[in-house]
Amino acid sequence: MKRKYPVTVMLAEIHASVVNIPVKPQVIQQLHRDMYKNTYLPQPGGRWKHSDNVIEEKLADGTKRIRFVPVKAFLAPSAMDELCDSFNTYRAKGEWMDISCPIFP
Repeated sequence: MKRKYPVTVMLAEIHASVVNIPVKPQVIQQLHRDMYKNTYLPQPGGRWKHSDNVIEEKLADGTKRIRFVPVKAFLAPSAMDELCDSFNTYRAKGEWMDISCPIFP
C-alpha cells in the first residue's frame, strides 16, 4: 500500500511558505487536490462542489437544525473568484485581519 503524505506535514509546509502562495481559485483548487490525494478519502479533491449542501447540527433529541447554508454549487466558481479578488484587495491595502484567514498573511 502506498504511504500517504501526512496532511499535517503538508499544512506545515503551506504555512511556512504562505507569503509566496498566491490567493487565486486555481491555487486553492490545487492545494485542495493535493490534500485529498494524500488522504484515504474516496472523492478526489481540487474541484468545486457539484451539488448543493447544508451544514446541519444533530440535537440531543435526534432532530436536526440547519446551521449554515453554503453558496449554491453552480455559484461556487464565481463566488471563489469574488472571494479571492476581495481578499487580495484588502491584503494589498493591509486592511485584513489574519484571524479571518489564518493561512494567508
